[in-house]
Amino acid sequence: MLSDYWDKRMQLTVIGYGMAAVTKPVFPLASSLATVFLARFLDRIGKGIRGAPRDALIGELAPPNLRGICYGLRQSLDTVGAFLGPLMAMGLMVLLANGIRSVLWVAVIPAVLAVVLLVVGVQEPSSPHPEGGLRRSIRLSDL
Repeated sequence: MLSDYWDKRMQLTVIGYGMAAVTKPVFPLASSLATVFLARFLDRIGKGIRGAPRDALIGELAPPNLRGICYGLRQSLDTVGAFLGPLMAMGLMVLLANGIRSVLWVAVIPAVLAVVLLVVGVQEPSSPHPEGGLRRSIRLSDL
């Protein structure tokens, strides 16, 4: 709703992915369960912030006849990552003699690359809503 009101999908998407990238180094540095819990909590907040604006951004950038394919591709890549990530982590655990902290440091790389790719490779589209469109129909009292 905020990304619709502000017409700023990229900012919220970058903030969400950025929170995930910033919290990744906390895991190998953590010395207590509370630190891990806080990092995980902030990571999940980032996921909540980025989800809807990211999907709206995909909808605005995708040609109308390819929107379904674009959403499907995003979901497919997410699923492949959810499968290959842990598989690679297990392989790294074997290669690094159960060095969990080293494996967690490796996990920082794709998180940072995702944010860099988003910032460098994606441009905020011009507002899809003509003056007086959705933006004006949302009132702050609705938030």
